[in-house]
Amino acid sequence: MDFGIIGLATVESRKDVAFAERSGFTHAWLADSQMVWADVYQCLALCANDTSKIKLGTNVTNPSSRIAPVTACNFATLNVLAPGRVIMGIGTGNTSRRTLGMPAAKMADLRIHVEVCRGLWKRETVHYQEGDRHRQIRFLDPDAGLINLRDST
Repeated sequence: MDFGIIGLATVESRKDVAFAERSGFTHAWLADSQMVWADVYQCLALCANDTSKIKLGTNVTNPSSRIAPVTACNFATLNVLAPGRVIMGIGTGNTSRRTLGMPAAKMADLRIHVEVCRGLWKRETVHYQEGDRHRQIRFLDPDAGLINLRDST
């Protein structure tokens, strides 16, 4: 049976996540709300450094705070530190968007964001659009050791 914890994104979260791992928890999720807590990806990197088994994820990121290639790169970089232990929790960004006075993302935008990330993680060339600009993008050197696309959860 799997057990998980949810925490706030703080530099000190790594202590709680390490304790959770020692206590038998299998998953740890940190909140991603840029105007409320610390940057979730930096906090997850610290957690990865202080643990060896627990799966680490966002609770939850969203398609409006970061463009999809940045999200994909963030997770692929975390996967270097925690191979096969990284999970993307993603939603419409209700809290993180509302703190900016903005509406949550639309489901169509969420779907596109996830599709771009999944394609990049599979080493595919994917369609990416910003406004009227359409481009085909991919990770340029996925085997340089800077990101990890081999180990997945």
